[in-house]
Amino acid sequence: MSLENSVILITGAARGLGAAMARGVVSRGARPILVDLDLEKLAAGIPAGRLCEPEEIAHAALYLLENDYMNGRVLEIDGAVRL
Repeated sequence: MSLENSVILITGAARGLGAAMARGVVSRGARPILVDLDLEKLAAGIPAGRLCEPEEIAHAALYLLENDYMNGRVLEIDGAVRL
């Protein structure tokens, strides 16, 4: 079953069933939103090894707003989760 470009919220994503579900939906093309109370454990499961900083999101948004040539695209800021 393809989940291409579906956005899926996964709670408890740092371990157990939540982590397995996250890996499964990513392998099927989904864009998961990962949530867990243990942020260190959650960050350890991201290929970049850390969570995104708010400034990184703001920088990407500013890039999109200031670039008239780029349109109709998704800019993935996911720490290499979907690579």
